[in-house]
Amino acid sequence: MLNRAALEKTVSRGTHQDAQGRLRKDLSFVEAVHYIRRLNDAFESGWSWKIVSHEVNGSEIIVHGILEAGGQSKHAFGGSASRRTRRPVRSSPSRTT
Repeated sequence: MLNRAALEKTVSRGTHQDAQGRLRKDLSFVEAVHYIRRLNDAFESGWSWKIVSHEVNGSEIIVHGILEAGGQSKHAFGGSASRRTRRPVRSSPSRTT
């Protein structure tokens, strides 16, 4: 069941984070946890996000993902400069309930 009001609610300015991107460009973004909460509220946890494929191209990582919810699916592509880390990288975000 879809809670359309939860899905269409305006994202409050307090959830926005600021960061400096490449070439010192100022960026504003919303952390994934806020989107996950919104999806859980709107679809009563009846949604999924899957990484279909990923490619490492030099220092860039490109990911193809699919979001499924409410009987529909949306594909998306994204990329980011890779950063070395000592901790394991999860292939998909965990849903919060």
